[in-house]
Formats: sequence, structure tokens, C-alpha cells
Amino acid sequence: MQKLVFFFLIFCFNGLILSAQSDALDDKIGRIVNDLVIKMNTKTTIKNVAIADFANLNGSPTELGKYLAEQFSDVMVNANISFSVINRGRLNFLLKEAGLDAKGLLDPNSVAKLGKLKGIDAIVVGTMTSVGENINVNVQALNLESAVILASAKGSLPRTPAIIELEKKELGIEPGGVVTPVKPVTTKPKVPAQSTFKKDPLLFECLECTQSGENVNCKFRITSVGEDIELRIYANGDSRVIDEEGNDFFMSNSRLANVSGGGIQKKTLVADVPISAEFTFSKANRVVGLITKAEIKSSVQGLGLFIVNLKNIPITKN
Repeated sequence: MQKLVFFFLIFCFNGLILSAQSDALDDKIGRIVNDLVIKMNTKTTIKNVAIADFANLNGSPTELGKYLAEQFSDVMVNANISFSVINRGRLNFLLKEAGLDAKGLLDPNSVAKLGKLKGIDAIVVGTMTSVGENINVNVQALNLESAVILASAKGSLPRTPAIIELEKKELGIEPGGVVTPVKPVTTKPKVPAQSTFKKDPLLFECLECTQSGENVNCKFRITSVGEDIELRIYANGDSRVIDEEGNDFFMSNSRLANVSGGGIQKKTLVADVPISAEFTFSKANRVVGLITKAEIKSSVQGLGLFIVNLKNIPITKN
């Protein structure tokens, strides 16, 4: 009899532990979703949102990624949102119809393809990595026409028994086996860079971007093809870069050949003679790994004002 009572108490105790772990996971997911939703609610252009399977840092979808996407979807549907969340079964059908998967969604061209065909305004993608007793999650809401990050949030989730079993399944480990948490991966998903911009007669080529302290410096080669022109570059809040977490940093200084300074800088370009240029973006108070978008306000007499748009430029470490 005493043994039965003992085992009954053990069973109840384990049940309480599992319940507490589940509650902790739900609470952590709720915090991340709430942070993301607050930012997304400010975007009046978002009407319909889809949540894709989460992926590891190599961009590959996993069973755990599917599980977390379902959990995030359920929480988001019940949050105070100003947009509609598309059924994930419907999303998977649309992805299959478009020939895409979670890995393909990291390609801006693929993202735009899905959005234009189906009228989805934004898609939430997530990356995850197991670190110690936690799963670090980074979620981003992407505009489906431009692939620009509209909002982002991140946090750590506890590695509950359900999560550990999914990790075992991914690794081919039998139930009861041991999963060793992986070390943080510093590599980022490979995405195609758009490092050149052409607006006749101008050609902008981004050669390299580096970070030094709180400054992000991007080196360019600029060529006027076939004619002499006067180029103007606008700093002071008119030009910026956006990092992989949606933070924007504004241009504080520009150099066109031997002309440099803040504000508006101008330089006469001789036909077919490239000049070197360098643009500095300040107050980057974090380590930037990727410039998801660069916007450089420029003007040329006869062409008027225009924005030099570049995407997915990696930061080269000094």
C-alpha cells in the first residue's frame, strides 16, 4: 500500500512539473508574440499575415520548427491584433503551389513571388537554435513585396520534454536517448545580395561594408556611363541602412572621391571614370551581421531625386 501511495505521489509530482514547464513555454511564447504584435499593429498596410515553419540557422525547416510555428500561430490568433492570421494549412498549400518551402522564404525574390500571387501582406518567419537549456528564437515579419523587415522580436524558450523529443527525432535518436544542446551558431542564412544599383547613366557598386564601433562604413564605386553629371548625396536623416533585426541607422557622413562631410555632398563625375565613395551610418549600438536594406538618397540634374536601394549586404568583420 505504501508503495502504491509513493508511486502515486511521484506520478502527481511529475505531472505538476510537466504542467509548470508547459505553462513556462506558453508564457515565453506569449511575450515574444506580444512584442511582435505591438510593432506589427502600427503598420496599417498589414491586413493578412501568414506564419511559416520556423527554420534553423542554416535555413532548413525542422519538425521543431513546425511545432513552434503552430504554437506561435495559436497565440497570435488570440492576441490583440489588427490583422488576420491565415490558416497554416492554407499557407502550406500556397507554398506548395508556388514551389516554395521555409528555406526558400529567406530569398527575397521568392517572398515577393508568393505575396504578389496570393495577396498576403506579410509573412512571419522564425529562426531558432538550441543553447544550453533554452531555445533562442528570432522572429521577423517580412513585407511580401519588398522583403523589408516590418517588425522583429526575439526571446528564449525553455527546452521542455516535448521540445527535447522533437530534437531527438530530428537527430534520429531513440526515445530515452540523450540530446546534447548545440553550441550557438554564428553563421547566418545565405541570401542573395543585391549590391549594385543602376539608374542611367549611373552605376552604384557596393564593394564592402564593415563595422567599427558604432559606425557602419560602406565603400562604393560609382560610375557615370557615357556622360558627365553632377551627383548629390543626402545625409542627415535622408539616407539609412536597416539591419537584420529591423533597426535603422542613418548616414552621418559621405565621401565622394576627395569631397566629404555631412549634409549634402556633391561631386562632378566624368563620363566612364569611376570614383571611390564611402558612406558612414552612425549610432549602430549592436553588432550588425547583415544590412537587409540600404537607402541612399541621391539626385542628378535632369533625373531629379531618387533612392539607391541595395539589399542583403553582409558586414565584413575587421
